[in-house]
Formats: sequence, structure tokens, C-alpha cells
Amino acid sequence: MDRRFLDLIKSEDKKNPLTDDQIASLLSISRQGAIRLRAKYSIESYNKRREACLNRCVQAILEKHPEISDRELTKTLQDMGYQVSKFLAASVRKVYKTTKADIGSAAAESLPNITEPLQTYDAIFDSIIGAKGSIQNQLRKAKAAVLYPPNGLHTLIVGETGTGKTLLAEAMHQLAYSKSITKNEKLIHFNCADYYNNPQLLVSHLFGHVKGAFTGADHDKAGLVESANHGILFLDEIHRLPLEGQEMLFRSSIRVPIENWESPTRNVRYR
Repeated sequence: MDRRFLDLIKSEDKKNPLTDDQIASLLSISRQGAIRLRAKYSIESYNKRREACLNRCVQAILEKHPEISDRELTKTLQDMGYQVSKFLAASVRKVYKTTKADIGSAAAESLPNITEPLQTYDAIFDSIIGAKGSIQNQLRKAKAAVLYPPNGLHTLIVGETGTGKTLLAEAMHQLAYSKSITKNEKLIHFNCADYYNNPQLLVSHLFGHVKGAFTGADHDKAGLVESANHGILFLDEIHRLPLEGQEMLFRSSIRVPIENWESPTRNVRYR
């Protein structure tokens, strides 16, 4: 089984890597089994595996055609075989522009506060398929959750695999940043599925640890929750955690000094 898994990863399309569901289907195993195999061999999620290849292509396109529109960039990537949305293409472009500016300017650290005009309230969601139709109501709820005073609502996004839950989370973050609701330009993304069988390591990642807390803890480490303060922490596939891991997560979260942590949750069912 391990050899078949490694052969699949080795032969997969680098532009569109296999998802955990696809791996599970091809190997006739459960999705959890696919996740265990990835964890065993330190294989990143399909989004991470695609990231480097996609970034290189976007960089090459922008260096050759710096004035290309987001729509044309998306079509070019799709013609090259990438399964990407306009929003994703625009997001990668923005990262590239910021990185390029960081390299070329000694004052680059101040750029997040003086970037080009951000997208308008509606334009951030317009590139999502179904924005004016089938998921219009879901996007309306997402916008309301982001804009709920003073700092937005905690949001649970549910839906089948591949429907775009991560894409929606990224759009919500872009809206929050454009409205100065969050101060962190980067969305903190954490895949809980990678730690489904290790709640202690999960808590260490989320809430950090002090030096000497356990074997190998040779220095203090800040957790993702602290890093995401004044920003947004996206806990991907939180339902994949065992009950013990979920209990530790939510019990610990009560003690985290982060604004509005215990605010109500808005549910957005996304299909």
C-alpha cells in the first residue's frame, strides 16, 4: 500500500495534485487512511504541493506580461492546465507583487499598510462561481459574519470536499483586511487533519509552549493563535480531529487572551 501511495504522489500532475479523497478512492482506502499515509511520509496537502509550481508559472507570466488582467491571467493558467479560479490567480499575483516589492525596497516592511487600493466590498466575492446565483445567500452570510461589529464572528464553514471552503475563507479574510477589521494581511491556515491522532502536538502548534514543557522543547514557541491575533486563524478540517483533540482545543481556547474569542458563531453552509 505504501509503495502504491508513493507511486501515486510521484506520478501525479504537479499542476493539479491529488486530493486526499482522490488518493483514498484510487487506493480503495478511507480518507483518514490517505491522511495517515501523507503524515507518515511528510507529504504536504494538495494545496501546498501545487503552490510552488503555480507560483513559478504566475511569476513567469507576470514578468512577460506585467499588465495582464486577472481575468486574462486566470485564462492563461487554465489553458496551461491549472484548475484555478480568478480569485486564486489574483491572490497569487498579489503575493508575487508584494514579494517583489519586498526584495526591491529597503522599506518593504511597511508595504502592507500602503499597498495599492484593495478590492471593493463586492468584487472580492464576484470571482467565486455562483456568487450571483446558487451560493448568493451563503456569501451574504459570510459577508455579514466578517462585518459584524466590532471584530466579526467566528464562522463555521461546512460543505463537501472540493466545494471551495478554503476559497471562501480566503475571500472572507480579504474582505476583513480591506475593511481594516483585521490587521494581519496574511491568513493563518492550519490543517487539523495532519494532527488528528496527536492532540498534544496539536495544542503545541495552536497555543505554543514554554521551554522545558516536554522533551525537545529547548525554547519558547508562540502558537498560531497568538500569531493570528488581530487577524484570522483558519482551522481547516477541524472535524477530522478526535473528540479528545476537539475538547482540548476548545477548553484551551477559553484561556487565550485574544479579542472576541468567545463571540457567537455564524454558520455558512457552502456547496
